[in-house]
Amino acid sequence: MANDLVFLREHASGDVLYLKEIIVMYLRTMPEYFRELKENFNSKNWIEVSNQAHKMKSPAKLFGDLKLESLLNEIEFEGKEIHVKEELIVNKINEISQSLSISFEELNAILIDA
Repeated sequence: MANDLVFLREHASGDVLYLKEIIVMYLRTMPEYFRELKENFNSKNWIEVSNQAHKMKSPAKLFGDLKLESLLNEIEFEGKEIHVKEELIVNKINEISQSLSISFEELNAILIDA
């Protein structure tokens, strides 16, 4: 399971509608954030790659996706290096794509069941 919603459920205090709204917001924003990350990578705009990875970490953390948070953290710091290792970042981006796919499946199932 990619998501550990313990923190999010505690934050929602049993408000299922609020929980659904937060999940829907995540499902709408993260694909756009990820698209921007890839766009910046393709443009070799390393500062923006780093900034975009940083921007994506908070939602990943909120949804308890520790693997995704860790991958984004690695990209954030790699993007700040003087000699960026493009191969390392592209591998992380591929892992992020897989992680997001799993996460989206899980969250869509929660929306259907809720």
